[in-house]
Amino acid sequence: METYKMYIGGEWVDAASGATYSVINPTTEEVFAEVAKGDKTDVDEAVKAAQGALPTWSATTQNERTNILNQMAEAMRNKVPEIAVMDVIDLGTPKGMAFGMASGCAPQLEWSGQAARALMGEHIPSSGLPNTLFWLRREPVGVCALIVPWNGPLNMAVMKASQA
Repeated sequence: METYKMYIGGEWVDAASGATYSVINPTTEEVFAEVAKGDKTDVDEAVKAAQGALPTWSATTQNERTNILNQMAEAMRNKVPEIAVMDVIDLGTPKGMAFGMASGCAPQLEWSGQAARALMGEHIPSSGLPNTLFWLRREPVGVCALIVPWNGPLNMAVMKASQA
């Protein structure tokens, strides 16, 4: 049986409390995995790690961030069968639907990267200063908390995180 940890600060870690919970296949009612059961302490550590990573992430160009999203898309595209099977086992999702949802993750990552690239910078004429342009630059501004539903967690996580 697999035991899964949380990814915090670039490392796979157990819950600070050491607690886990059993993941049950709804079709067979058998436990197929144990997962770290995070609590407030773990959330605080994750937020602290994300805040620590923000200066480095903010210093990347939009092009670099788009390339990262494209690399993630390619990695997910190569894992569609594994991702779909996990959805079937974990959630009881019908197989065809699970493959459809897993297949939709890579295009979502690519779309988000391209949409962000299209918004890389705008020149806005000044209404009060002749011969003056303002340049608008979008950049990461802080840590985001993303809450996802139980019945499509990967799709929602990809949709939200890829745009954050």
